Amino acid sequence: MMTFPQMLTIRQNFERPVISDPATHLAEKIDNLKDALASRIAPGQSVAIACPSRGIASYPLIIKTLVQKLKEMGLRPFLFPAMGSHGGATAQGQKRTLEHLGITESYIKAPIRSSLETVQIGTTAQGVPVMMDRLAYEADHVVPFNRIKKHTDFEGDIESGLMKICVIGMGKFEGAEIYHRAMMTYGPSTIIKAGGRVVLEKTNILFAVGSVENGYHETAALEALLPSQVESEEKRLLAWSKAISPGLPFDEADILLIDRAGKEIAGSGVDYKVVGRIGAPLFTPEPKRPSIRRIMVSDLTEASGGNACGLGIFDLITSRLHNKVDRKATDLNIITSCLLEMGGLPCIAENDQEGIAILMRCIGMKKPHEIRIMRIRDTLSLDTIQVSENFSKELEKRPDLTLVKKPEPMRFKDGYLVPFI
Repeated sequence: MMTFPQMLTIRQNFERPVISDPATHLAEKIDNLKDALASRIAPGQSVAIACPSRGIASYPLIIKTLVQKLKEMGLRPFLFPAMGSHGGATAQGQKRTLEHLGITESYIKAPIRSSLETVQIGTTAQGVPVMMDRLAYEADHVVPFNRIKKHTDFEGDIESGLMKICVIGMGKFEGAEIYHRAMMTYGPSTIIKAGGRVVLEKTNILFAVGSVENGYHETAALEALLPSQVESEEKRLLAWSKAISPGLPFDEADILLIDRAGKEIAGSGVDYKVVGRIGAPLFTPEPKRPSIRRIMVSDLTEASGGNACGLGIFDLITSRLHNKVDRKATDLNIITSCLLEMGGLPCIAENDQEGIAILMRCIGMKKPHEIRIMRIRDTLSLDTIQVSENFSKELEKRPDLTLVKKPEPMRFKDGYLVPFI
């Protein structure tokens, strides 16, 4: 039997800008646009709200508030999934994805209309067709919503946010397939900006709502932007988001244990930039830090709907995770993204206990007490994590880290690690 290192529970102390009342804050931001919107709207007009597939802080509350404000303007809002090929690339699957995230008709007080049908609204400067959800296109107005953050797979001044949801999300499965192919030729950021400009210039975007989160998965910024403001403001907000974005507390480790991956956490289930592996050489070079020798992922969230896109770059998964994988949904997402490298199946361990033992044997001639291990719940939950006891001396030099629990053995139930937070 292999001896596992004892683990410390620590807390990272991040910069914490936060909006304490997102509903009131958003309502005020929308009210500030009323004069600019007055000449563009008429009572009874329809508004399609583009909803992404991510687990965004205060997501249901933000959408509920947005619906209320649009109704106050005399408009008739409805929601539509804007998530490319996610949800198994089916209309019902995408509606279920929203429901898993708390976006339900009973809570939001507006209908959800889901379809994969699209129309072409133009072409980019590179000649790439720009597609749009037909329901949104036929509505009198569209309001996209998304979180603005770094993208897991590439670098640019526009990454994951409003421009991306306008292009890939609202382009549905057909558009996502076209754009990802174009990205292989022209680059991701270039295509997102080019496509986003076509959507903002040629369609019925009323305004857009973008959020930024702090390292505690709380809303740090929430803006309502006119179409002419979207690109410049998104660049500014992305730069700020990167500046306050959380990461692992140490740049080097032998093993990283990730309790769960999920499509609501990141497009690839895990934020590759957090763990230091991207595995997309045609998109972007590998990050130099952090440097993790072996990575295991233990579970897949229910909201993923079996989509395990992105696990191919890791070393090990558990049988629990493997049994939840919907290969059809996963392959569809991988092929749509053109990142076939991410479709491989890692080694499968019976459970966490076996998996950790395997990883410890596969990092070289280190004794168990020398092996440096970090454990996180997921790549959105980085404020409280576990590290092996041999990180203790480094904690003394880090005022940004707080010891929460003293060294304790890894605890398992039925072979799986019990939650630590």
